[in-house]
Amino acid sequence: MDKIFGVGGPGLLRKKDGSVAAGVPASARVVGLFFASSNAETTAAAARVADVCAKTLARGQVLWVVYVSLDAEDAEACAAMPDSDMFVALTQPGVRDRLWADLKLTASPSLVLFEGDNGRLITKNGLRVIREDPEGVKYPWVPQTLDALLGDVLVQSSGREANRREVLAGKHVGLLFAAQWSQPSLKLLEKLYVAYKSIRQRRSGLLTFIFFCSAQSSPGNRVSSRPSRTVLCRFRDCACVSRQNTRRVRKDCENAAGHLVCQALHK
Repeated sequence: MDKIFGVGGPGLLRKKDGSVAAGVPASARVVGLFFASSNAETTAAAARVADVCAKTLARGQVLWVVYVSLDAEDAEACAAMPDSDMFVALTQPGVRDRLWADLKLTASPSLVLFEGDNGRLITKNGLRVIREDPEGVKYPWVPQTLDALLGDVLVQSSGREANRREVLAGKHVGLLFAAQWSQPSLKLLEKLYVAYKSIRQRRSGLLTFIFFCSAQSSPGNRVSSRPSRTVLCRFRDCACVSRQNTRRVRKDCENAAGHLVCQALHK
């Protein structure tokens, strides 16, 4: 529990009736922090989460949720929770405030999901995950690895298909999701190109591979799965994935709270 909450004092977690909860059960493969305010939207969202808790529990899969009230006293927070054995309330304001700050959350309600055994973050967009999987069939919702998401084939700037493992072996990979008709995207591309040139000059022996997943969709709904000719000429080491894989990568990265992902692949 300390991996997620830090060290808390006695009575850190309480049940709906106000009694002290033991802590994260060993069977909880997924632990959620549900940050709540006193409003109808929070009540509805909490009910959806409780419903998924019940459905996963019926299959022997435990989603255990800590209700973190942002504006209620301890007793009120316990009373506001859904009537579910899978919910407990966090009752120490100091721990609550630290978690809110550390996770850099800006909206309530929010559901942050962690792996129960090691405290590793699964996603900050837990409410979106629950909304898209109301039956909980994708439990424990751990994002696929980048290696699995990209697929086996890349399309290089020349237009030729190539084996993804061979192309990316030993290189640092940047995933950029850009709509090339968008001014913010074009400005980002300009800044990225400056850094790209500098890296190539300093690290010619270990070229940084800039990998583009085009997420462009123009106002006329024209969708392209490849960067523009201008981008291909400037970023000569870029490549693309299929449109289907682009959508899957973008969705998984968004669920993991990131639009620009950098990772070293050594396969």
